[in-house]
Amino acid sequence: MPLFWFYFNPDMMVKKLQVRLPHKTYRDGKVRVLVYSKDDYTVLLDTQELTTVVRAIGWDDFVIRAELSGSEHDPVFHNAYQNAQLFRQPLRGDPIHPDWKDLFKVFIDMEPRRK
Repeated sequence: MPLFWFYFNPDMMVKKLQVRLPHKTYRDGKVRVLVYSKDDYTVLLDTQELTTVVRAIGWDDFVIRAELSGSEHDPVFHNAYQNAQLFRQPLRGDPIHPDWKDLFKVFIDMEPRRK
């Protein structure tokens, strides 16, 4: 089950890109986060904290893709939503707890494309 976030601006290029996409997994659940453009890609190994995507420098377009998987062979929990979760928040607790405040972050520092 993939989820996407797209960005495109042909007049500008990425000077710095940072991503935070926290997730929680259970049992055999997996979350894989990729950032890619039309010419290149990178897999982000840790998105629990704000991560700088060095390969994105110079890109004018990119996609952030989160792939959730797991539980393919479990008859009870048969979809990825059960064991791989994005933006997981506790059911009880302080609504502004720092562990789950501002869950999804994307910071883009842009500069004009050189002609």
